[in-house]
Amino acid sequence: WAPEPKPTELKLASVQGADLQGEDLRYATARDALFVRADLREARMRHGDYRGAWLQGAKLQRADLSFSTFQDAHFDRATLNGARFDGAELSRASFFEADLADAAAVDARFEGAGFHGAKARGLRLEGADLRYASFQDSDFSVAQFKGGMFDKSSMVGGQFRGALFEGVSMGDVRAADVSFMEASFSDVSAVDAVFDRADFFQARISGLMLSLSGFNGAHFKEALITESTLRDSSFRDADFRYATLSQVDLRASDLQGADFYGAKLDAVDLAGAALEGARLEQADLRSATGLTQRQLSGACGDLATRLPDGLTVMSCVEKNAADTQAAAAPQAGSAAATPGG
Repeated sequence: WAPEPKPTELKLASVQGADLQGEDLRYATARDALFVRADLREARMRHGDYRGAWLQGAKLQRADLSFSTFQDAHFDRATLNGARFDGAELSRASFFEADLADAAAVDARFEGAGFHGAKARGLRLEGADLRYASFQDSDFSVAQFKGGMFDKSSMVGGQFRGALFEGVSMGDVRAADVSFMEASFSDVSAVDAVFDRADFFQARISGLMLSLSGFNGAHFKEALITESTLRDSSFRDADFRYATLSQVDLRASDLQGADFYGAKLDAVDLAGAALEGARLEQADLRSATGLTQRQLSGACGDLATRLPDGLTVMSCVEKNAADTQAAAAPQAGSAAATPGG
């Protein structure tokens, strides 16, 4: 085997609108170069220096950008379908409304990159560094993320329906109101993350390790959560209707107001969990551990609620009536104390 010969270094300044389809641009030096609306389809751009380059509206379908430096580059509204970014440096690059569908990269660095409005369905990233990246209003449906880092990124407003997250870290990530419907999470870790009101409808979650995180108002309807640690986190008013939780650690978590209608909690550890206002109608908690009568005193259920032996729960109908009566009592007392006319 002989190493591939290094071509003569190219120095590019302005190729705006140029037809460079299929061109060999390996090892090019093109800092701050203008590639606006250039045709770079299937171009070979490996090992180049494109720092600060302007590629707005450029056509980069199936282009190979591997091992090149694109720090602070601008890919706004560029088409990058099927492009390769293996080992590329793309820190702080802008992909505003870019089309990244079916693009792929191994060990690429997107730290601080902006994907506002990007369309990236089917994107495949392995070992990607996405720390501090922004995904506002982007569509990463059915994308695949394996072994990467999302720490301190903002996924707010993003669409990740059917996406795969495998072995990634999501520490201090901000993902409020994000759609993870039908997504798969495997061996994901997160600390101090925010997923308030995020939608995990029919999501498949396994081996999740998180703590001190917020899922207030999040939707887990019909989700499957197995062999996961979700302790010391807040799930206030979360929707777990018809969800299945198996071998899940919810110790010391805040489940106040959560709805577990029809849910199955198999070998779930609820020691120290706050259940005030939680609804357990039709729920099966027979194999739950750490559950006490005192915790259940603030929750409610129905005749179909199944609990560990020796534990009971007030029906939601009775509890609602009692709460309404208790709330009305102070008002009645106040009216009685008011002098009549």
